[in-house]
Amino acid sequence: MWQAGTGTSFTLGNGSHTYAVRQTDAAGNVSSASSTKTYVLDTAAAAPSLALVNDTGASSTDGITSNAQVSVSGLENNATWEYQVDGGAWQAGAGTSFTLANGGHTYAVRQTDAAGNVSTASAPVTYVLDTAAVAPSLALANDTGTSGTDGITSNAQVNVSGLETNATWEYQVDGGIWQAGTGTSFTLGNGSHTYAVRQTDAAGNVSSASSTKTYVLDTAAAAPSLALANDTGASSTDGITNNAMVNVNGLETNATWQYQVDGGIWQTRTGTSFTLGNGSHTYAVRQTDLAGNVSSASSTKTYELDQIPPPNSFSVATVVTLSESQKDLLVTGSAEGGASITLIFNGYTFNTTADAVGAWSLTLPPETLVRGGATKVPMTVTAGDLAGNIYTIYQDVNLVQTVNSYLTSDQMHSSATAMADGGWVVTWQSLNQDGSGYGVYQQRYSSAGKATGSETRVNINTLSDQLNPSVTALADGGWVVTWQSLNQDGSGFGVYQQRYSSAGNVAASAIIVNTYTPGEQSYPAVTALADGGWVVTWQSKGQEAGGFNIYQQRYDRTGVMVGGEVRVNTYIPNDQTDPSITALIDGGWVVSWSSVLQDGGGGYNGVYQQRYDSLGAVVGGETRVNTYVPFGQQASSVTALADGGWVVTWESSGQDDSGFGIYQQRYDKLGAAVMGETRVNTTTDDDQFYASVTALADGGWVVTWLGGNAIYQQSYDKVGTALGGETIVGNASADGQPFVTALADGGWVVSWTTPDAGLITNGGFNIAQQRYDSAGHAVEGTAYVLNGSALAALHGNSSVAGYHGIAGSVDSLHIAGGGGELDLGIVAAKSVADPGGVLRVTSIERIDLTGSGDNTLKLSVNDVLGVSDTDRFTAAKGWAGITASAGTHQMLIDGNAGDTVVSTGWTNSGQLLSGGGHTYVVYNASVGADMAQLLIDINVNRTGVTA
Repeated sequence: MWQAGTGTSFTLGNGSHTYAVRQTDAAGNVSSASSTKTYVLDTAAAAPSLALVNDTGASSTDGITSNAQVSVSGLENNATWEYQVDGGAWQAGAGTSFTLANGGHTYAVRQTDAAGNVSTASAPVTYVLDTAAVAPSLALANDTGTSGTDGITSNAQVNVSGLETNATWEYQVDGGIWQAGTGTSFTLGNGSHTYAVRQTDAAGNVSSASSTKTYVLDTAAAAPSLALANDTGASSTDGITNNAMVNVNGLETNATWQYQVDGGIWQTRTGTSFTLGNGSHTYAVRQTDLAGNVSSASSTKTYELDQIPPPNSFSVATVVTLSESQKDLLVTGSAEGGASITLIFNGYTFNTTADAVGAWSLTLPPETLVRGGATKVPMTVTAGDLAGNIYTIYQDVNLVQTVNSYLTSDQMHSSATAMADGGWVVTWQSLNQDGSGYGVYQQRYSSAGKATGSETRVNINTLSDQLNPSVTALADGGWVVTWQSLNQDGSGFGVYQQRYSSAGNVAASAIIVNTYTPGEQSYPAVTALADGGWVVTWQSKGQEAGGFNIYQQRYDRTGVMVGGEVRVNTYIPNDQTDPSITALIDGGWVVSWSSVLQDGGGGYNGVYQQRYDSLGAVVGGETRVNTYVPFGQQASSVTALADGGWVVTWESSGQDDSGFGIYQQRYDKLGAAVMGETRVNTTTDDDQFYASVTALADGGWVVTWLGGNAIYQQSYDKVGTALGGETIVGNASADGQPFVTALADGGWVVSWTTPDAGLITNGGFNIAQQRYDSAGHAVEGTAYVLNGSALAALHGNSSVAGYHGIAGSVDSLHIAGGGGELDLGIVAAKSVADPGGVLRVTSIERIDLTGSGDNTLKLSVNDVLGVSDTDRFTAAKGWAGITASAGTHQMLIDGNAGDTVVSTGWTNSGQLLSGGGHTYVVYNASVGADMAQLLIDINVNRTGVTA
């Protein structure tokens, strides 16, 4: 019904209703009703409520959670709402939830309904938000190892720390499954493992894993053992020794250890050995491992240390001549009763045992007394007792095995010839041996190199001097010796000859060769012809034109003259001297000589030659041999080659830029020069004199000469290519005058004049010789000389023949000049590309850096193993003071203060080696089972020789 209103308003009723109005105007008109309107009257809002979306704590009602969302419920439609933290300002909310703040707080909510009524706040609720758990940590309860941090222990407990209140935790072994832990510790497993821990806190948060730790649980140490480093007694198990070192075995890594003597106190030591006390004692060892476990003691061992060497003395002849060396040599000595005796001499070893009173004796057979030249060889005698103590003494024995047996005064100017039976004959001049000045002597050798009989005098006439012998072998197996004899023909020197049968008997009386006797006839040379005869050539003074000229006389196989003596040279002004002669394979021969002023070389000598056919007729005219003519070319030597040609050698002044050098010219069978003249000597320091040449059976040839105070040689193949480098034959006097002759086996023999170097009482000169096989290997070693160009070739990319010693001898490389470098590592690497990949340097045991200074050697342990033979410098080879295990590869380095050796991988033994007038520092190394030893002259710079 319509209700009368007053004023201009009316009051709504609670709730939702529709309303309309009308009016009656002053005239009494009643209007129509207004449009109806629905109004809602709301005068109060209800309080909302709140709850955790997920209570993740230990219970669902503890208000602890890792989920930050809180749900708000009881909100009216279209109401807005707010939340309050810890009674602070109200913050507008959105949706039906809000996010907790970290940690524990009280929360309340309220709403404002659509009518704008603000509700009362909800009851406050306390929530704890915890979204992360801290990783715990772990540590050994007791790290019993050598340090407090090594993780090695004998205590199995591991403590876990950093656990939150009411948290649960787990541990993991070697990355495996997680295992629940209890309390605050867990127990290690035996051995070495990795461990980690993690925790789950009261909010349910699972922490990250702790950092992993590796722990080793070791609850027991094994007992070590002990053994002598070297049981040197009568057996290897008797416990008697002269080596004080005891090795301790079975030690755990980084364990400490102690040893005990005769049940006494335990003594701490380091390393893996300890030292015995003198006498007999019992010993035991024990160890404490890294975990602190102390082992039981080892079984006790009784060892006896005896380091007192036995007495030792011996007696032997100090000089053994060539004839004496063909008999047994007796050595007697004294030591303690029952001592073992080892005698080492000239590469041979003999053993015996002293009798009850210490006396002993040994007999050395002749083959042990062979040594070329005159050589001081040490004889060492070692006496050893039951404990293995040794006392070594030595005495030098002079093996005077020169060609000459007569050792008084001088023996000089040798000549040699090869015999058909493989042997050879050497001749020389000897001062005062025949009672009046010089005489001519000879010694024959078998194919085995043994002297056949004693040396014999050649000349019958002994008055005055008989000099400058020359010898040649004949087709019937005999030989002829020629020489010059003073005043025997009534006027100065004359030339004589003596013929021998194949048995070495005089075949005919000595006869004069020269028909013209006035003036002087000297310096004969002789060669055998294919028809069994021979030709003698010499220089004669005053016979024509007043100076020296060259003459010759031919003989048939019975020794009868074939025609008369004839002059060889065509050019007769001035002097023609020093003839040399060789027979050609066509039955003819060639004579060479020196001629003054003929070549226009400014007043000096030149070398000329004349060829003859088998009938003795001149073939062409005389020709000059040398191409280079300044200064002098002289002292020629000629040899016939297997191809019918020949080679002439001579000494030339100034041509190699340093005094005299040795040169050669080859000719074919027609007499045409093959290529040009070439220098023979590689080393150009000092003068090179007295060339001698011989042809070899393979078509090649060998040249020898005197350089400085040594005899050198260089071999060539049949096309004239040098085989390797020049090598040293031996020491020589300043007038060494070498002579070389080829042997039937393809090898050759070099004889020369050598000083005795104080080894023989005469203090003069003697005749030495050295035999070589067909490969050029010397019986007592080969010495190669390398100059700058040879070093460059050895290190280069082009294939080279290399330098190869002979097994069983001491072979060497000598660096000539200064500032050179030999790097055996580079040489080995370059060798790979050579034919067959053969090392360019093999069987070399000695390298001499001396030269002229500042030479360097670089090598490795493997280089020594690959290049050198074994055991060349042990006491058994005559070197005192050296100890090396059998089979050790050794390399000896000579040099001066300016020279340097660079190498790694060596241990300085502290040992010194004495030999050859030098002192050497000994370095040891090994590669697997292969042992190496480096012996370096104490004067050489060794700072680059390191471990």
